[in-house]
Order: sequence, then C-alpha cells, then structure tokens
Amino acid sequence: MMHKSQVTGHRSQVRNRKLGIKVIFITYCLLLITCYCFAQDTGEYVNKGWAELGKRNFDQVYVLTNECIEGSSQQADALARAVREFPPKGKEGLYKVMNDVAVCYFIKGEAFMREGKTEQAKQTFKEVVEKYPFAQAWDPRGWFWSIKEKAEITLNKLETGKIEEPEEPEDIVITKVKLYDPGTEFPVNYIKYGEFRGAGT
Repeated sequence: MMHKSQVTGHRSQVRNRKLGIKVIFITYCLLLITCYCFAQDTGEYVNKGWAELGKRNFDQVYVLTNECIEGSSQQADALARAVREFPPKGKEGLYKVMNDVAVCYFIKGEAFMREGKTEQAKQTFKEVVEKYPFAQAWDPRGWFWSIKEKAEITLNKLETGKIEEPEEPEDIVITKVKLYDPGTEFPVNYIKYGEFRGAGT
C-alpha cells in the first residue's frame, strides 16, 4: 500500500512528464513556424536583391543579401551538408532556403564586381562555390541554373580577364551536290526522250 507522500510524489512526476511533453511539442511547433517563415522570407530577399542590383543600388544590395545570409545560413548550411548531388526535378523546393542564400551570395558577388571591388567579388564567389555546390537559381524563363557553374565562370573572368571560351566546333566536310547536268545537246530534241507526263504538277 502506498503512503500519501508516495502518491503525491507519483502524481507530481506524471504532471512534470506531461508538462515536459507539452514544452517539447510547443518548441517543435515554434521551430517549424520559424523555418516556414524563413523559407518565405528568403525568396523576398532574392527578388529585392536582383531588383536593387539592376538599379545599381549597391548599398541596398549589401543590406538585403547580408540580412538573408546572416538570418538563414545556419539552415542553408544544414541542407547543403545533406546533399551530394543536385536535387531531383520537382524536389528543388525542399532546398529553397539553401538555394536562396546561395543566390544572395551570388548577387553580392555581382555587386562587388560591378563596383570594381575585384578581391571582394572573388572571395564571395569562392565562398558560394565551396559552401553550396549543389545550389540552383530559378530562371523566370522556366528552368534552374547552377550557381556554382556561373560563379566559376565569373571567377575565371576576374582572374584571367577572359570569358571561358566555348568548345571549338568539329570540322564539317561540306559535300556539294549537283542537282542537274546542263548537257551538250542544243537545242534539245525532247521528242526522242519520250513525252512529259504531269507537267506543272
């Protein structure tokens, strides 16, 4: 038979356990809400960043891209560690935060480059290549492009002063086909060759 003090202690333990479960549940819900909000916000930073870059408002570009990077890089880094290749088609949205943070690095690098801050631009492009090799950016024309690939092309341009040359096309042998032979007979005696059928069709 349990003493009154034991019953009270048992009830206290049950109550504490329930309270602990509630705290964990609430914390989990808050974390999900926070992640959702970040996922929503990162896209806005990207859109505004591109817009300000187009207007050459470089100070505003740095404010926007830095806010996105500082606020979401922890989540983006965790996603980057989880991938070993480009996400399959249709699953890109699961890595939206990683993609958006990487795009913000790219926009920032472009701003540095356009301002003539070459060393800062190179450092920014190198950072995005190393941290987010499988990040992609959405093109409004309807496809994703590799941020790493574009950043490496820009880096090459900054370091060598040349844009990466496209591959040389293979030599193509052109065969000239003669569609008629003028012949040697003049005037031509068509009667000896038979009659025309279906002329003009």
